[in-house]
Amino acid sequence: MAVERDNNSDLRGRLAALSAVIKLGHEAFRKSDLAQWREHVVNNSVLAFPYNRSCLFEYGPRTVKLIQISGVDQVNQNGEYAVEIQPLAERLRKLERPKALDESAYPEDSAAQKSLAYLKNSAKCVIACPVNMPGTAKNADNLFVWLIESDVPGSAAAVVAVAGLLAENYSEALGYLLGRRTRSWKERLRRFFFRSWLTPWRIVFLLLFIFVLALIFWRVPQTVSAEFSVTPEREQNAYAPYDGVVKHSRYRAGVPVRKSDVVLEFDLDERRFALAGAETEARRNAAALAQLRQQSFQDSTKRASVRLLELQLEKCQIDIARNQWYLDKGVVRAEFDGVLDIPEPDRMEGRQVHAGERLFGVLSTENLCAEIELDEVNASSLTANTQIKLYLHTRPGIPIEGRVLSVSPKPVLTAKRNYCYVIRVAMSNRDGIICGMRGIARVSGDEVTLGYYLVRHLILWYRRL
Repeated sequence: MAVERDNNSDLRGRLAALSAVIKLGHEAFRKSDLAQWREHVVNNSVLAFPYNRSCLFEYGPRTVKLIQISGVDQVNQNGEYAVEIQPLAERLRKLERPKALDESAYPEDSAAQKSLAYLKNSAKCVIACPVNMPGTAKNADNLFVWLIESDVPGSAAAVVAVAGLLAENYSEALGYLLGRRTRSWKERLRRFFFRSWLTPWRIVFLLLFIFVLALIFWRVPQTVSAEFSVTPEREQNAYAPYDGVVKHSRYRAGVPVRKSDVVLEFDLDERRFALAGAETEARRNAAALAQLRQQSFQDSTKRASVRLLELQLEKCQIDIARNQWYLDKGVVRAEFDGVLDIPEPDRMEGRQVHAGERLFGVLSTENLCAEIELDEVNASSLTANTQIKLYLHTRPGIPIEGRVLSVSPKPVLTAKRNYCYVIRVAMSNRDGIICGMRGIARVSGDEVTLGYYLVRHLILWYRRL
């Protein structure tokens, strides 16, 4: 009867342990993240078998870290416990199955023996169990190692068996946790970087290989930036036709004018007097010529006088035409509708101007275009398929599509002392745009390889040093 009671007691103990293993395994599947899972492993496993303390190690490609201790919320990596057992944890990287640890397993490793001696000061047996993803190769590095400290040396074999069974359940739960679609990005990265083959050097070489492939096969447009300003497609620049004095300036700057409106008048009084005198002289010579022609029929000696009067009459007509030209040019008009660009009237009236001096300008408001100054260094972006986008300083977030109207046949020297091609571009949207606005233009040419693009810019930068 005593033997039967012992067998029944042993059977009940085994059933209780199995029930605890199943319950703990199911609870591990319910954890939502790795933090809850590892707390469950080190704290709740005591329901399956008694132990004093347990901890969990996490293994990276070249590092090992103590991440959880039973009964401790936050692990101190510089604490006595973490420092003392670190050498032993490094020897467990390739542990293949659960086992009880003793000094005989590390006969020539004094650091591991010292760690075991430290642990056995408070526990009579130490058990280590690997916890990995399902399907992990036998020779691969462990993902986690679960270390258990127990006080009953006679129960080491039973603890190893139960801990091994629990470790398998925890491994399945870990695979389910990391394999779920709802896992966080941190867990995805953790699962990816814990693979033994993904070392830092291999990551560097992989990135370098991808970069070399991009240099060869990735094509990018030759895109450069240049400044532009909004200008009218039509612009009248009026210049002084001759030396003279401005008598009247009828408008101020910025005033809209119509075609044929008089903008400036020169002082023409002297020319009017000269014209009246020339016309009077011409009439007198015409009357004298008519009389002398009648007399020349009777007296042939007067024919030379007739010729002289004809020449004088021609000279008078030339004086009339010249004075009339001065009078016509002395009234300067707008050639088309637009906005006037002129100095203030008090600065223009009474001013002595010289032939060829600029008087005013009329800017057309009907058709505005963008004038881009593209440095001749970036002229390779100018092709038949050039695409241009304009970004005004007043609206930097809204691109404006541009269509090339004309390109200067050769570079011109700009105010910044650079030789630039001047590109006139029609804008697809001119709403709210006024003459004089400025911005940045993105000029994109044909596509080239990324390697050519980078090397070209590197050489240009080096030559400017």
